Amino acid sequence: MSVLRRFAVLPVTVALLLGGASAAAAAPVQATVDTAGHKVVMRDRQAMKATGVGRRADGRKATLRCRRRGSMVNGHVRRTAGWYKLRNGAWVPGAQLRLPKAAAKLPTCRKVPFGDDYYYRNRPVGRVDAWRFYSRYCTSFAAWRANQMGPKFSNFSHDQHYSNAEHWDNAARAAGIPVNRRPRRGAIAQWDPGVNGASYAGHVGFVRRVFRDGDVLIEEYNWTTARGYGRRRVRARQISHFIHFGR
Repeated sequence: MSVLRRFAVLPVTVALLLGGASAAAAAPVQATVDTAGHKVVMRDRQAMKATGVGRRADGRKATLRCRRRGSMVNGHVRRTAGWYKLRNGAWVPGAQLRLPKAAAKLPTCRKVPFGDDYYYRNRPVGRVDAWRFYSRYCTSFAAWRANQMGPKFSNFSHDQHYSNAEHWDNAARAAGIPVNRRPRRGAIAQWDPGVNGASYAGHVGFVRRVFRDGDVLIEEYNWTTARGYGRRRVRARQISHFIHFGR
């Protein structure tokens, strides 16, 4: 985890950075959990092997924001590979939902997520999350993004203990995961302690975009906003390492 540090943010807009508004900004759709009496597991990615972040009871309402194909799921009514992203950021399979006709018109979710869709954003600070980090700290949000991109990741993945952000690069190297100074979209940016404003515990964030001039767009928690979401454009050379979990 990292302590809040103030940093100058370059004046950029989401539209300029991403080339338009989010597809997931369309009107949400209400569906109903349909699991024959069982609770549906809400997951951090559209796969049954992904980490469960919460549960919702049969018959409860679920607000759908967008959809995307994932792993095939057998429900008690249908079999489908369609998954839906909820308002809280988690994913549920369409096979376990009673869907209205409007669900077919939902936009496709971005392959690389953007914005504060973090599952624990409205939860108490410092609780142990689904990946064994502390909620609303930089490490928890980075783990959320790492799992959204895949493969499955937690504080104790690959027979390593990732712990505070300062240890992530060495833990990843020990696990055989590529760690270098080359930014790529979807990588985890890692700052060593004290580097360019990072705390004694280091800092981690998510690389949302790489610009031609050598800048990167970072999404993160607990930097510009205490225990909250922020994004900023910084020079890649100001970041200690880039960890490529998905490679």
